[in-house]
Amino acid sequence: MKSFIILVILSITICSLFAQENMKPAQIKIVFGRSIHGTGDMGGLAFSTEFQKFFKPRLTWSLSLDGSIHSRDFPIFFNSATNLNQIIDGSIRSTTAGVQVAGHLGYNILKSKQQDFQCRIGALLRYQSSSYYDGVQVLYPPLTGLPIPVNVFDNTTPQNTYAVGGSIQLLCYYTLKNDLTIGPLVGFQIDTKGDALSQISLTIGKRF
Repeated sequence: MKSFIILVILSITICSLFAQENMKPAQIKIVFGRSIHGTGDMGGLAFSTEFQKFFKPRLTWSLSLDGSIHSRDFPIFFNSATNLNQIIDGSIRSTTAGVQVAGHLGYNILKSKQQDFQCRIGALLRYQSSSYYDGVQVLYPPLTGLPIPVNVFDNTTPQNTYAVGGSIQLLCYYTLKNDLTIGPLVGFQIDTKGDALSQISLTIGKRF
């Protein structure tokens, strides 16, 4: 994460040296970065494609198609019953992935011909599929008499869900030669299923 933040800062510094002086109202962007899923604090990736357009000097609307993949593991290691020198990895691995459509209204707090610093809020419709358990109990051999650990899972929420939610984002981007843009984005969202996601990403776009 620290290396990614350093990369974002360097990209902003370099881009500011080559910024151009004319701005076109519409922009297509791709977004990619690190993300944390609040349910279980799972780390992962967030990515999206987005169309954004100014409809007032400081106001924009945008529409995006977003995706996210998060994972975590519960480490369990034990010796093989037939070979005590062999260590078996019986860790429980879980993945949560989602896709969503989101729309945002943005206000440019700072705006010049070269750069934008924008705050925006939005709404989203999300589909999510998760193998993450709601509870797990590991029963070890001294308790069960079996040669291997036994996992007892408790699933109280559905595997596949649909939800609506809200989002807030801060982003800063610079306009380069050939109408290319680049800059960092920080965002947070939460939905009606209680899933919260935060992200720090890099955006790369093209004005037209």
